[in-house]
Parts: sequence; C-alpha cells; structure tokens
Amino acid sequence: MQEPALGPRAIMAPDTKPIPLERGSLAAVERGIRLARRALLARQEPGGSWRYPLEGSSVLPDAHLLLAHRLFNLVRPSAERKIAERVLSLQLSNGGWPLYPGHDGHLSATVEAYYALRLRGLGPKAEPLVRAREFIQEHGGLARISSLTRVTLAATGQIGWDAVPLLPIEVLLLPRNSPFNLYSIVSFTRLHLVSIMTLGELRYQHAGVRVDLPRELDGGSRRAPWKASAIAMEALSRVGRYVDKARRVLSPNVFRTRALLAAKEYLLSHQEPDGTWGNYILSTLFGILAMRGLGYAADSPEVARAYAGLRSLVWDRGGEYFVQPCNSAIWSTAIVSYCLRETGLPRGHEALRTASRWLLDRQSFREGDWKVRCPEGPVGTWGFQEGNALFPDVDDTIAAVRAILPTAGRGDAMTLGACALGERWAIAMQNDDGGWSSFDRNCRSWWLERIPFNDMVRAMTDPSTADMTGRMLEYLGLRGWRVGRSEVDAAVASLRKQQEKDGSWFGRWGIAYLYGSWAALLGLGAVRIDREDPMVRRGVAWIESTQNADGGWGESCASDTEGKYVGLGRSTASQSAWGLMGLLAVATRVTPAIRRGVEYLLRVQNMDGSWTEDYTTGAGFAGKLYLDYRFYKDVWPLQALGLAQNLMSHGSAWAGLECADASTRASLTGDPRRG
Repeated sequence: MQEPALGPRAIMAPDTKPIPLERGSLAAVERGIRLARRALLARQEPGGSWRYPLEGSSVLPDAHLLLAHRLFNLVRPSAERKIAERVLSLQLSNGGWPLYPGHDGHLSATVEAYYALRLRGLGPKAEPLVRAREFIQEHGGLARISSLTRVTLAATGQIGWDAVPLLPIEVLLLPRNSPFNLYSIVSFTRLHLVSIMTLGELRYQHAGVRVDLPRELDGGSRRAPWKASAIAMEALSRVGRYVDKARRVLSPNVFRTRALLAAKEYLLSHQEPDGTWGNYILSTLFGILAMRGLGYAADSPEVARAYAGLRSLVWDRGGEYFVQPCNSAIWSTAIVSYCLRETGLPRGHEALRTASRWLLDRQSFREGDWKVRCPEGPVGTWGFQEGNALFPDVDDTIAAVRAILPTAGRGDAMTLGACALGERWAIAMQNDDGGWSSFDRNCRSWWLERIPFNDMVRAMTDPSTADMTGRMLEYLGLRGWRVGRSEVDAAVASLRKQQEKDGSWFGRWGIAYLYGSWAALLGLGAVRIDREDPMVRRGVAWIESTQNADGGWGESCASDTEGKYVGLGRSTASQSAWGLMGLLAVATRVTPAIRRGVEYLLRVQNMDGSWTEDYTTGAGFAGKLYLDYRFYKDVWPLQALGLAQNLMSHGSAWAGLECADASTRASLTGDPRRG
C-alpha cells in the first residue's frame, strides 16, 4: 500500500508555489500532514529504519575520536584531516569552543579540542591554538577543567592522578543491598565509572604522548573568578591525595586485587556486540584505556573490537563527516514510524511493516544492569542506540512497542508476544514514587548529586522525571488506561509534585521546560485527566505565556543549567511543536494560542514538507553535551498537526488514537486493560 496521493489543490510542479489555503484551516492542516509524511517516507532506509545523524552540540565527540586515533595508532590520514577540519571550523572568534549555538565557549571542551589538535600535529604557534590557549588561560587553565577532562589528561600522562578525585575501587566489592554500591549510580555513568576507577587504581598513563599540556596551557593562566564548584574540586583534590594514600596503606592488597578483578569482569561482560561500551564514544575511549591498563594488548580481540566500535560512530554521508556521541537509530525509527501511523498512514503500509520488522530484529533478550533493581521485569527491551543490548531504557522500549503494535494482526503471536514483553518491562520499571525514569528503577539517592567531585549535573542518579512519566502515561492512555487506576493515579501524583511554581515541568532529555511541560500535559491528556484540574490549568497558562509573537516557541539550552526558563528569542520548529502539543493535549476547542501555533508551523513548513531548524533542542548532560536530533524538526511538527487535525475534526486531540485495534488488544498477552 502506498502513501495516499496529495489532493488536487496541493499538487505542484517543482517551481510552482501551492495554491493558498486559509492559514490554519483544517484543509491546510491536512495538506501539511500529507506533505510532512511524504518527506519522512522519502528518508526511510531500504531495510526499514529511519537513520539520522546524532550530532553533539559541542566539539567533544570529534575531539575524542581524534584523540583515540593518535593514542592508539589508528591513524587514517583522510579521516583525521576531515575531523580536524571540522574541529577547527567550530572554534569561536574568542578562541574557545561552545557547548551549543550561541554559547560563548566552554573551558573543558576547549582544552580537549586543543589537546586533540596538538596530537594531530598542529603546532602550538598555529593561530587557532594561540587563540585557544588565550581562552584557556583567561578562564583559569587546567585548574578549572571538569572531572572527566581530568581523567582524560591523567590517563594520557598530562597531569597526575592525584589531581583527579576518585571513588575507591573497593566500591565494586560492596554488596548490592548495602546503602551505597555500584548500582546506586545510574547506568550510563556506571559504565564510565568502572573504567575510571580501574585507571585510577592502576595509575595508568598511556605511553608515547609527546605533548606537554601543563607547560603550554598553564604558563600564563590568569586567576578566573572562583566558583563554589571550582573551590570544592580544588579542596577535594588536595584532601583526596592524602585519603588515597591512607587507603592504599590501610586497605589490604587482597581487596584491591579482588576489586580490579571485579572491574575486569564487569568490562568484559558489558562490552557490546559492536565492540563499544554502551555505544558511547567516551565510555569506549575509557574502556580501551582501562583494558590496556589491565594488560590487554592492542591487537587482542577485545581491544580490536572496541577500535572498530569507535569507528562505527563516524557519520559519513551526504558530504557530512563528523563523530556521533552515539547512534540513535532505534529512537528515530520508532518515533517516525508511530507518528506516521497516528497521522493517518494506513496500518498496512509497507513503510510501517518494514520498520516494525527492523525494530523487532533489534529487541534485546539479555539481562542488563536494570535487573538488579527490577528483578521482576521480563527481558525483551529496546535501547536508544542500535548495538546497545545491555542498557535499555523506558522511552525507547515504549516507543518501539507503540510503533510495532499497529502493524500486528490478531494471530501474529510472535509480534504480540514481543510487544507484551516490552510493555510489561516498562510498567514494571515504575518507581515507588509513582513516576518513571529512563534506565534504572528507584535510582534516586539525592546525596550522590551533591558530592564534591561530581561536576556533571543530573548524571549520578536516575530519578523520576516529568518527560519520562508523561511519556509513559501517554502510551498507557493510548492503550486504554485512565485516571482512577492505581498506577495512573500514582504517576499523576508524581507529576503534581514535580510541577514548578510557575506551572511548568522540567524535562530531563530535551530543552527543557517546554520539553517537560509538553510531555507532562500529553500524558495527562491521554489518561483523560479533568481539564479543569488546577495542575493542568497552570501548565496550559505557562505554555501560553511563553508563546512568541510569531505563534511559535523557542527555549535556550541555558535553561538546562540555570534552573529556570530562558527564552531563545526566536521560535524553533521542534519546540513550537512541543508547545502546541501541550495545549492540544487537554483542549476541547481551538483556542487563539492553538490557532497561532498551527499557523506558525504551516507558515514555516518548506515546500517539500520538511521544516528547517538551526538550534539544538536535545539534552545529554547538563553543561557538558547537548544533542541535535536531525529528525526532531520534521517528526514533532507532524505529530502536532495530527493532534490539531483530530481536535478540529472531533473536538479532541485523542480521537481515534490507539496503539492497537480491538482485536489486537484482546489477543495481546498482558493487555493493560485486563484485571
């Protein structure tokens, strides 16, 4: 079955503008949906996936691969030249490298870019490095760099390990039922931390590096204004030297030896089939260094596979060449697929069926670290990245199920069983406080986020978040769950607690208050909460208050670190779709704000059905890495227009939206509407 043809009013020659429709009318919305669907269908890969590049907003992924090339003698002149050119192209006029568009430069990112270019062979007197050195010195030099950058420099002999605050490796021996243990830390940080603790215990420093960063960068450093975090890091580093010396004297060698063995076993058992650790570039770089420190040769199968895994993160298509922090193929395929279905693409369309088969082939049946805190959860999950089998997350598992279910027939036992496993796992991951987090259940020791050496905000634990809780409620609402069911009511109560005083919600994995407020209201609307609930009314009022004069919405990445909404000063396609969907989710009629939002998305839609966006709207690690999802600009506006079409036609954004038809629901094992 093919995509339905565009209506006569929308057919156009390549150089002909479409016949105007009334801006914001139902006919205009329907045409916008058809154009957007056509643009997305054209991007589908032959195997069924939608594969888009995931671009880090900062230079760090490119710098990390350039470092790896030189540290591990993976020299490929053409590849190195392209990466180095890209690194140089991202430098600001002030000599630094930014974290996101409009940022004025980040010290640690600049140090790592400088280091990578020096290893590449660029001399210290080269003009870009002279400017970078001035930026670094003006911002306090190596004394002010982040803990992860300290690890990179210590592992390659640029600074001593005494300058790196570390958890003692004996932590790996603590039992899982102790108040603090390795599994008290969120999975993606845990994966990095095991390698870091190993490197610190071994005092490993990679040989053969012929650059002396301290001499080059600290010679003229000026005293930048001290921040509390910098003071804490400096003090802890000094205290840590004495504590670590005492630990090494007092801790029996047998404990440290056993801990190193535990670290080795963890690294070996958690290396993914593609050779990476979690499909993250930095954890893989640290993993290789740790394996070398543990005695593995450069040509050992484990290390050789890791080298190949690093190379797999390079995006080399369509004239673009850069390094992804990880890939996002499962996430993009699932989101695009279900948005196409929910905006009218027939369930039997070949694009949806091939996407479903592709997703089913990537379901993981391995027990990951999640099993420690959720022993009752069944295997049968999806991760964010293709190749990530051990660290699934709720968001991707539910997105995959939501994409696959509409393509399953009543007698398709294999597909229905796969979906049931994913659904049951996600439901089992509900936290005791009623909300959902991404990777780990009940991983919320608040004090871990406040330990002095942790300079990565929201990177040690995995508490319930508004975006994850809202997304789960949205899925469950589409599966028939409603307010009044205990699990739903607990999740609603969690969102009530997480709402900010101004009526917004903070989103962990997108920028930031628009992202969280969209997800929360979408979830609340899907389970049919009373639209007059004060929580809902305050959320709607906040979104309306942040709408721009042009009808769209836009939020700065600065919101993620400042702890308050910071307007971008202009609208973006993806964030405008989020704001609009938040309003649509709980509306019974087209309000002026909704009409202006719809008109904005239609007005800025390109003739080929796509949208244009030049700002980063995905969140990775606060103050360290933001993510540019290339498909966000097209898929979220499509979903928003689909909800608007439903509201205009039926008086509810949710009219006719279900994850499966009645016959499929009846035959799905673990149907949530049973019992």
